[in-house]
Order: sequence, then structure tokens, then C-alpha cells
Amino acid sequence: MIGEPGRTNYDLNFRFMGYRVRVHPGFWILIAVISFRPGMKPLDLLIFTAAAFTSILIHELGHAFAYKRYRINSHIVLYHMGGVAVADSVEAMAGIGKHSQPGKKIFISFAGPILQMLFAVLVIVACRAATKSDGFVSAYLPASASADPLGAIPEMLELP
Repeated sequence: MIGEPGRTNYDLNFRFMGYRVRVHPGFWILIAVISFRPGMKPLDLLIFTAAAFTSILIHELGHAFAYKRYRINSHIVLYHMGGVAVADSVEAMAGIGKHSQPGKKIFISFAGPILQMLFAVLVIVACRAATKSDGFVSAYLPASASADPLGAIPEMLELP
């Protein structure tokens, strides 16, 4: 299991949807390293940073929601390895250990990626409903196969 990094004086701490969230400075370094390109516009860097932050936070929220389903309190840490949802007590984690139903561990493990994928689909649907192309996905997946398989969005929004 991946543990959370130590606290620093530079951590960003806040609450989101009832969960404590801590952003370690290593997270910002990770984003800078993987996103920066010479000549990159500051706005592009800001947009990439916001998108990465949102995506990883949503992923960890999925795990935190799954913990809550089993009455385990948790918090979220974003750091140089991405992020981690951490159970607040060892005793709580023991409840999903080797004596528990294996389905609990699987549910908690898959909850993050599933929530992240659902959010991505919602963003694609919203972009296509607003007649904006997401570019990359549209090049490989027709709108009829993802965002609006029934062609209902234009009718719902009264679009021509």
C-alpha cells in the first residue's frame, strides 16, 4: 500500500465534499515536470494544471466515497506520485483486511478509476452538447458511439 508523504510548511490544506484534502508541494512539481514545454503559454500551463488537479482529485474522491460506503473515514493527499485516499485509522482498514469480503477491496480499488471515467464521459457529453469538439476523442470515436447514441441531445436543447 502506498502511504502519504510527510507534512510540510508548504502544504495546501482544504476541505472538499466533506473530505480533508492536502496537496503536498511535490504534486505541483510533478505537474510542472510533465506539462512544461519550452515556449508554452502560461495560460496553457494553468489549464493543464487545473485539469490534472481536477482529474486526480476526482479519482481519489472515488476511493474516499467507497471507504465511506464501508463506514471508514478517510482523507485525500495529492503528492508527487499522484494521489492517495488514506483511511484515518488502522483499525478501520483492518475491517477490510484478509478476514473481510474480497469484494470490498475490489470495490474500493475500482471506485477511483470508475468515477474518473464517468466524469470524463460527462465532460465529453457536455462539450458535444454545447457543439464543442473535444478533438482527440472525436477523431477516434464518432459522437453517435459515445456522447449521444440516440441523437437526443439536439432535441433536448432545441438545437437545429
